Amino acid sequence: MTTQNRLILGLGNDLLTDDGFGPAVVAAARPLVGPRPGVRLETAAAGGFRLVDVLAGADDVLIIDVVQTGRMPPGTVTWWPLADASAGQTLGAGHGMDLATTLAFGAAAGYRMPRRVDLLVAEAGDLETISERLTPEVQAAVPEALREVAEWAASGRRER
Repeated sequence: MTTQNRLILGLGNDLLTDDGFGPAVVAAARPLVGPRPGVRLETAAAGGFRLVDVLAGADDVLIIDVVQTGRMPPGTVTWWPLADASAGQTLGAGHGMDLATTLAFGAAAGYRMPRRVDLLVAEAGDLETISERLTPEVQAAVPEALREVAEWAASGRRER
């Protein structure tokens, strides 16, 4: 069954080096994904409570962001478990309230929250420098992320 209400969300601040990965991937995905019925592409620079309105009403969501765990080389793209959304900066502390808490809060407040959230992340190299450019390692990860986004947009599923 194909979901008719999917959201692809690039999360991050595009003025803070690698934190701009999510918005950069969504910008690059717009012509690739194109206008597709039931799929919308958005970006958000803030998380926590502010994401409730963005996420509400979508059936399935793909969030593209960065993490900084120090466990992977910068630019490594991976599918991230929702349960670990607070384990690495930025899905957790860098956006105020971690994603799992945001989803639970929205549901408790009566919003129709997504039934499924997939997280596609890249390991960040620099989250402190003010710059509109990604580091070379994270910039090099954009094409891989685009392939994953295109597959998700077409099927509503991620490779496992």
